[in-house]
Amino acid sequence: MSKPPAEAFCAPVPGRTAAEVTVLAGSAAVLLRLAGISVPVIGVGLLTGPIGPEGAGLVFIVCVAVLVSAAAVHLVRRSPVARV
Repeated sequence: MSKPPAEAFCAPVPGRTAAEVTVLAGSAAVLLRLAGISVPVIGVGLLTGPIGPEGAGLVFIVCVAVLVSAAAVHLVRRSPVARV
């Protein structure tokens, strides 16, 4: 199966060239990645003052465990069950 040309993805954006759209999409992806990395770091840093580094680490671990559990539940409910 051949890949569609880049113009097919850029056609709905009036007044923009393919390179401009690619740069904009790449910039947005970088900003989302930076936000995804910085939010937990800033949160742990803010919690370190009032509850200490051990408490901040525990809060971070609990938050990650809740997010992973929610993702697992979502994937289990979404996946089709193989019936024999």
